[in-house]
Amino acid sequence: MRQRIRAETPQAGPPVAGRMAAAVHSFASLMRFDLRVVLPVGAAAAASLALVLALVPASEQEAPFRTLTAPANLPAGPQLRVKASGQATEPALRQLFSQHGLSIVAGPSTTGVYTLTLKPDADAKAVAATLATTPEIDFATVRPQP
Repeated sequence: MRQRIRAETPQAGPPVAGRMAAAVHSFASLMRFDLRVVLPVGAAAAASLALVLALVPASEQEAPFRTLTAPANLPAGPQLRVKASGQATEPALRQLFSQHGLSIVAGPSTTGVYTLTLKPDADAKAVAATLATTPEIDFATVRPQP
C-alpha cells in the first residue's frame, strides 16, 4: 500500500533551500563587478561632480518667497501684520489704515498680507484688535520685534 501511495504521489521539486541557494548564486554572478572597470568609472564620476560644484557659483539670490516671520529691513517701532479679506478693495483698505494712523511698509503679498507701522504713541494691541473686527480684515496681529 505504501508503495502505491508513493507511486501515485507527484514528486516535489528540489527542496526550497536548494532553489533559494540557486537563485542567490545566479544573482551573485550577475552582480560581479570587475574592479578594473568600476574604480575608474567611479573616480571619473566623482571628479566630474567636484568640478561642477567648484565651477558653478552658489546662488546668492533671495528665495522667491518670504514667510510671515522672516526678518526684513523694516523700520523700527511697533508694526502690525494684517490679512485683508478677499472682498476688500485697495482704496477701502487704504482709508481704513489711514483712519487708524497706519502706514503701509510692505504688501500686499499675493495672499493679501500687509505690514503696517503705527504712530509711536499708538497701542499696537488695541489697534490690531480693532482692525480684526472690521469686515475688510480677516486677521490682524502685532508683529514681533526682532
